[in-house]
Amino acid sequence: MHATLLRCAFVTVSPLMRALLEETLSNRVRLEILAELDTRDGLVRELAGLRPDVVVIGLERQESDDFGADLLADLPDARLLLMSADGAVACLYDLRPYRRVLTDFSADQLVAALLERGI
Repeated sequence: MHATLLRCAFVTVSPLMRALLEETLSNRVRLEILAELDTRDGLVRELAGLRPDVVVIGLERQESDDFGADLLADLPDARLLLMSADGAVACLYDLRPYRRVLTDFSADQLVAALLERGI
């Protein structure tokens, strides 16, 4: 059994990408899925009550991740992983706030980025 518990919410992430991320994370940490939301309507209100450690948000085609810093201001205890639909591009926002581009989007880098706090 994994010692680290990671409480996650998935927002506008395709079922396939969600399943891949769940499998990747659950092989390395104890994963608790708090929500799987298909829309961003009322997102802050919904997530504030759940208090997730990580919120994974799927970006629409050509959508910028610029809203990550504003969303983080409303959810300061969460880490936000914003990613393209194909998983080729991902950005992680943390309390600082800061933006980290994950250039080698491997399973090990994903887990490390989600569990470690930024400098």
